[in-house]
Amino acid sequence: MIELPPKFTDSKYFKAEPEWHLEKDAPDSLKKEFEVYMNSEKKSELYKRVFPDMKSPFCDWTGKIVDRG
Repeated sequence: MIELPPKFTDSKYFKAEPEWHLEKDAPDSLKKEFEVYMNSEKKSELYKRVFPDMKSPFCDWTGKIVDRG
């Protein structure tokens, strides 16, 4: 099954390069939507494998993986 891109990718605040992120003036609701999508269970498991030294890796709206542990 092909997954449709999330709604926030159509926003003027969304940037795909160098990694997916939102511009700092994006509305808080869009930032929240981005973070919910980017931290789904499947993605969280990937972050744990890629960043084994982090207790609780989390992708924030800036596109950076931070440790929330």
